[in-house]
Amino acid sequence: MNIRQANELDLSEITRIYNQMIDEGSTTAQLDRVTLKDREHWHQAQNRERYPVYLAERDGAVLGYLNFSPYRPGRRALEKTVEISYFVDQDYRGQGVGTTLLKQALQDCAKLNYENLLAILLETNSASMALLEKFSFQRWGYLPDIATIEGQQVGQYFYGINLGSKGKHQLDLKYHHLGVPSPEPLKNERYLSHLKMSVSGFGENPYGIEWLRYDSDADYPESVKRQPHLAFEVRDLEQALQGKQVIIKPNSPSPGVRVAFIEDCGLPIELMQIDRSLSETGI
Repeated sequence: MNIRQANELDLSEITRIYNQMIDEGSTTAQLDRVTLKDREHWHQAQNRERYPVYLAERDGAVLGYLNFSPYRPGRRALEKTVEISYFVDQDYRGQGVGTTLLKQALQDCAKLNYENLLAILLETNSASMALLEKFSFQRWGYLPDIATIEGQQVGQYFYGINLGSKGKHQLDLKYHHLGVPSPEPLKNERYLSHLKMSVSGFGENPYGIEWLRYDSDADYPESVKRQPHLAFEVRDLEQALQGKQVIIKPNSPSPGVRVAFIEDCGLPIELMQIDRSLSETGI
């Protein structure tokens, strides 16, 4: 899948995909289909260097698009707060198109000098909520019964993420361990029944290597069960997760320890927040 910035030659496909969403009736408050001329005016109305449109394509087919737009334009105090919208062709949903678009958009926020991203969506748009929450957007607001769709009153959610003054969080990462999966029984392994896994080695070598053996029915992503992962200690887990692709949500495997897994460049990474006044000795 290739992500690139859209241009005027792409507006026909953008129009087609947008009209799909309108026809579905549950994902946008726009009720009237748009024309190619409408989309041409829309594209020309914004400074596309400041508010780009990203296109996802594969083998010449347009899979979806994402665009940035100003939030309450003309109010200079809000110029670093930007709204995002994204639309995926119905034939390509469930294939990671929205995830790939949003990941690229978040990566570019620093150079675009954005500090806050907003996504405004109908409460019936559960797929978008799940996507935003995967990247640690938070529900910042709710407008009850603000839209009328097919005679039904529908509320609208404001999801947001604060990216910091440089367009991304500067993480204070401290190396904790390297987790290495093993299909074979481990020497001196300790079985953690509530996690459906066995562990061995942490604290026994100078490099912080921990071997892991997962039960066959352990409910973890395949990348975590099959690939080694680096683990880092962070001061604030929620802040560290903002804008990241979360593959295991925050949880507490033991007293004083909260962990989550993200994916970066196709690899799993564990982030840990540890309260050593509560945690086991040696963690």
